Amino acid sequence: MYVDNSNLKQICIAFYAYSEDHNGVFPVHPKEALRYIHDPSGTVFFSPFQENRGKLNLGRVDGPMLRYGSYVFVNLGFSLSEVEKPGARIIAYTAKISSDQTRRSVLFADGHAEIWDEDKLRAALPEGVDVDALDGP
Repeated sequence: MYVDNSNLKQICIAFYAYSEDHNGVFPVHPKEALRYIHDPSGTVFFSPFQENRGKLNLGRVDGPMLRYGSYVFVNLGFSLSEVEKPGARIIAYTAKISSDQTRRSVLFADGHAEIWDEDKLRAALPEGVDVDALDGP
């Protein structure tokens, strides 16, 4: 899980770099930030615990959520200046890739990441976001 936290933090750094070039707005799709990541192949978007990393269906969408690699991104494309509490706004979390996974890495708009159990994540996500909707390999 700690490697997932590291990956998510690297992704957020790329989102901030992207926003510097786009009037303070985060990308709508994570792939828009690829050029700001030191690893342009995009392996940072895949959890090291994902066995079939090359076979993921990239870009699956469910309402305000987007699955890209091993992570689910929530309500991207926002302006940083409009975020009242960046340390409380969830922008991504680890998709559940195995049935025995009970905890997930969670990324916030201020760039920090935490490991949460599923109940805490479910309670903190905005209305209309189903934590399980984009799970699976």
